[in-house]
Amino acid sequence: MDAEISPAKQARVSGKTPSVTQPYDWAAMRLCGDPWKKIAAKEQMKESTVTKAATAILEMADWPTKPTAKPQT
Repeated sequence: MDAEISPAKQARVSGKTPSVTQPYDWAAMRLCGDPWKKIAAKEQMKESTVTKAATAILEMADWPTKPTAKPQT
């Protein structure tokens, strides 16, 4: 069984503050191979904000921060 993942620190963002679960959603999108730029555009957030918050989640879970190749179908 996987170890429990502690909650992420709240990111400081001018204008828009991400919800508690958003960084986890961003990390999941990244694990699925979405580029940071696409995730940030979808969420209407700065790319650096999304990258920093989601990377922290991925590193805590010891998951890859770089996308893996999608299987060819």
